[in-house]
Amino acid sequence: MKKTKVSGLFRLIAFLLIATVLLCVFGFSAGGWQSMTNPDINSDNTVIDSGNVDENTAPSDDDLTPEVKYYDRLTGLEVTEEESHVKKTAFVINSSSPAYGLSTGELVIEFPTENGETRLLMYTKAINTLGKIGSIAPTRGFISDMIASFEAILIANGCDDTVDYSSFDTSGKLFDLSVNAGYSYTEYTHFVYSNHDLIKAGLANNSFAVTGGASGTLPYTVSSGCEYKNDGTTSAVSVVLGFSDTKTTELYYSPDDGRYYLYENGSKRYDALYGKDISYKNAFVLFADTVTYESESGSEMIINTKNGGSGYYISCGVAKELLWENVNGSLRFKDINGEVLTVAAGESYIGFLKSSSKSSLTVA
Repeated sequence: MKKTKVSGLFRLIAFLLIATVLLCVFGFSAGGWQSMTNPDINSDNTVIDSGNVDENTAPSDDDLTPEVKYYDRLTGLEVTEEESHVKKTAFVINSSSPAYGLSTGELVIEFPTENGETRLLMYTKAINTLGKIGSIAPTRGFISDMIASFEAILIANGCDDTVDYSSFDTSGKLFDLSVNAGYSYTEYTHFVYSNHDLIKAGLANNSFAVTGGASGTLPYTVSSGCEYKNDGTTSAVSVVLGFSDTKTTELYYSPDDGRYYLYENGSKRYDALYGKDISYKNAFVLFADTVTYESESGSEMIINTKNGGSGYYISCGVAKELLWENVNGSLRFKDINGEVLTVAAGESYIGFLKSSSKSSLTVA
């Protein structure tokens, strides 16, 4: 009898111990699960935004509206919405005079003239801020033709063509300071300058639209980054265009910022308005046929921008051969395989050289 009682007591004690162990294990497990770190819950039970979207929550209008970005048509660089609606103004600039406002040019084209000098055509959207621009020179037919490829309002101080060879219509696109008095002034006897207030007033008073979308097709497509860096290229750390015995334009590459700095006859070109050097992301050299006419008033050299030719695209310290042509009045740039040229986003310089002066170009 005693043995039975003892056995029953042990059984009871064993049962209680087992029950206690089971309760402890269950309680520990439950507590452990509750205390495990939840990626969406803080220690104080506030919700952490893990970036997960509750499928039962409707997205807001902000979530459905993509961010709208605007880009400059010539450069491919991001601009404000207001800037994207401003029409380019293109100034004909005397390259031998002190430069004011030239560093604002998204595109600058340099043309040789018969006197061994050159003339510049500068496209800019900075019409609202230019405190001084110039000096402003006369245009020519082949210079005016460029606004067919790079849409803009052309601003010049007269036109010194004596040979009428161009059929391009500049009506409504050319604002001539020589026949619109009061919108420019002279310095140093003959250099002509203007500023944003005068130009804006002149355009408004003559019903020029200063806003609106650009038309036409660019000669190239624009991409971010360096193009052609290792594809059939040659080194182009320095580029020298020998326009004449007395006039050279040099572009020197800076690997620090990936830009080409403009020099003339060995001296760095400097923008006296903004107090900064003039530089570009891209450079193009286009070889073009020329014709020189003789008259009682002297000689005049005409650059043929209709026939096309060869040249170079230069960017990121290297150069690559290109082909250029004129299609329905607009330039087209292609690589040697006939594909449309892709260029790096940024400001550009284009220099026309006489086809007979190819040897005057040095790329190294």
